[in-house]
Amino acid sequence: MSQRERLLEAMEQDLHQDLDDYVYLRGLMQELRHGLMRCDTDGVHLLNERIQLLLGSAQDRARRRVKVLKAVGLAFDEAGMQAFIALYPTARGRDMQALWTQLGQIAQQCQRLNEVNGQLLASQHEILCQLLEPQRGDGFYCPPAY
Repeated sequence: MSQRERLLEAMEQDLHQDLDDYVYLRGLMQELRHGLMRCDTDGVHLLNERIQLLLGSAQDRARRRVKVLKAVGLAFDEAGMQAFIALYPTARGRDMQALWTQLGQIAQQCQRLNEVNGQLLASQHEILCQLLEPQRGDGFYCPPAY
């Protein structure tokens, strides 16, 4: 197997693994939202650990993608990725294009879920601050400040 074939194969394997992991991540992000709504701190902690492991693996594969693209003289951007996909034989290239597009879509879904979870967490924090803030004297469960 030539160097080029090894690079094509490595990219394909990484993209398939990324897609699998991002589908799993999407489910974890949805579980995280439910855990946040239930204030399940133990469950949220465990989910965050699993999410961090997945993200670490995805970052490792992204770093490998950068190296693969650099190895064939391409930039790590959308144009570089499109040029790399064009190196595949026609049918396989179409499959890789579909895989790359699907991966981008699922990554955007995960990003939106992360933003929703962040907003939920921020609103919970704001509510707790309002309930417990003694400095302003209007904390519902605190005596007024003198």
